[in-house]
Amino acid sequence: MSMNTISRLTIILILVVVIVFGAVWKSDAEQSDQNKLINAIPEKDIEYGCGCSYSLKSNGISKDHIIFMSDIGFGNALMNINGKTVKIIPVGFEDIPKNAKIGDKFLQRYHYESIQFSFENTINFVCTPDDEGCEVVKFDSKLTVEDGPKKEVYQVQGDCGC
Repeated sequence: MSMNTISRLTIILILVVVIVFGAVWKSDAEQSDQNKLINAIPEKDIEYGCGCSYSLKSNGISKDHIIFMSDIGFGNALMNINGKTVKIIPVGFEDIPKNAKIGDKFLQRYHYESIQFSFENTINFVCTPDDEGCEVVKFDSKLTVEDGPKKEVYQVQGDCGC
């Protein structure tokens, strides 16, 4: 074999290794997303207008992707669980405090089949009394998702309004 042939074979071998390694690495990344209990709600399932929603601050799903949406009173709530948008059921529920102020806290609990969801909310924005056009309350939240021994914790941001 000539030196030219050996160099070509070496380059081809390196390319094959890089391609195979890249495919395996991508497959592992996709698998880790599939193992998450919650996912962003697909755009086709999102209903805009008055209501409440949460979106992730981090944890691998793009910041602005909505993971929870409901009507203004947190009823009729939807989440994407294991790749399917489903209605979740409230089981322990506090509404946003009347005359809410920054720092106020409220808790919400839901379930879907064996999966439990707990949102621990701290209000971080309320409208000023003189802003008649403002109809929104915003909050930082910790979402804990539990399904048997599996537990996931997310930092989320939420809001309610029109």
